[in-house]
Amino acid sequence: MESRRSGARRRAAAPRPSRRPHLTAFPLAEDVAVTVLSGIVLLVLALGVFLPAGSEIVVRTATAKPADNPQFIVCYGSLVDESGQPVSGAAVEVRDSSGAVVQSGTTAADGTFRFRWKDGADTYTVTLTANVGGVPVTGSTTLAMAPGSSYGIDATLVQSTTIIFVPIPTY
Repeated sequence: MESRRSGARRRAAAPRPSRRPHLTAFPLAEDVAVTVLSGIVLLVLALGVFLPAGSEIVVRTATAKPADNPQFIVCYGSLVDESGQPVSGAAVEVRDSSGAVVQSGTTAADGTFRFRWKDGADTYTVTLTANVGGVPVTGSTTLAMAPGSSYGIDATLVQSTTIIFVPIPTY
């Protein structure tokens, strides 16, 4: 008598998935938390790779000297990058102590600017804003200015290098 199984092949048992030990008594919550944390780590890494390096404008002021006309305040200066090349088209604003814009303009092709206005003695803030890779970079200085004086400002656009260290969790 022939056995029914003699012609049929025997199927191998499917391998059982390996189970790793969990750190908590709630394996599903642990898996979700680790998955979310891994996603955050990947997002931070992607932002660190694709965002432009940080920049800043370092502003140095020169001492005041007599102006050509005792009724006017003169503010002049230049904006260059780290290699000394002029930064043209940067916005320049002069605000008085109340925050009102007194003068505004942009740096010329050679990176320079010059403003002359008739006003009283006050504390003025000069702000330079350059566009670096679509990101505005700003630097400013505050000076006590008075008519009959000329104030020079030298500014440098500095690229900063940011290193992001992100520990990658393993479980």
